[in-house]
Amino acid sequence: MKKSDSSQGVSNNSANRPLSHNQQAKFVRKVPGNRLSTKEFLMERILYLIRHAPAEDAALSGARDYDRALTSDGRALANQQANQLVERGIHLDGLIGSTAVRAWQTAEVVANTLNLPESRCVKWPILYSAKVQELVAVRVSKSWNTVALVGHNPSLSLLAQYLVKGYEAEIPPAGIIGISFPTNQWLWPRTGQIVLELFP
Repeated sequence: MKKSDSSQGVSNNSANRPLSHNQQAKFVRKVPGNRLSTKEFLMERILYLIRHAPAEDAALSGARDYDRALTSDGRALANQQANQLVERGIHLDGLIGSTAVRAWQTAEVVANTLNLPESRCVKWPILYSAKVQELVAVRVSKSWNTVALVGHNPSLSLLAQYLVKGYEAEIPPAGIIGISFPTNQWLWPRTGQIVLELFP
């Protein structure tokens, strides 16, 4: 994660300055079937669900499941996915990640690629084995309009299915989906709409 120059995490490098939420709305790829206008989109908050990238096999490494690290290919894939977020003009106001090694390594790749200050990256141990009801109870600053949750399956896929009516996809390793909500219905069941689906 990048160290912030102030309590607001403002970068002095204008060339790498993230797009504002208003600008970001123009670049997020809409999934066919969604009919959100730009005006409607700007009134909403976005949750990005990011599954950790491929990790080493516990049987081969001898590591506990919690301690499994990303493989070299997994780290490369995490970088590739994070760079696609940058190419789409997407930025994050904050990131919450599982403390399991493979998930936090993925979170670090995303945060570094998107120049997210360390002060806006939060470790949340419960993400390692959380149930959907525990995930929707997460408290997020109201100033964070774009938030990433970096964790594991089946929790993330079940969360997406809980939040988006009719959504059935399983998030693959390193997969990313973006879900938008009206600001007054943040994380309400069946109120989300898919605005990004970025699968390897």
